[in-house]
Amino acid sequence: MVESIQKALKKGEKVQLVGFGSWKKTRRKARVGRDPRNGEPMDIAPRNVAKFTMGNDLFELLN
Repeated sequence: MVESIQKALKKGEKVQLVGFGSWKKTRRKARVGRDPRNGEPMDIAPRNVAKFTMGNDLFELLN
């Protein structure tokens, strides 16, 4: 199951498990951050990330 989700996200498809939640591939823009060791500014490259959104059933179970 995990492998199927990974393949779909790699293709840019949205993956939805009804009642549990959904994942979709999003693009984070490049930005300037801070190096936690010394506080100096550093460039953070753009990257793709998987965004998870909880389904209503899971939300109600947890709250």
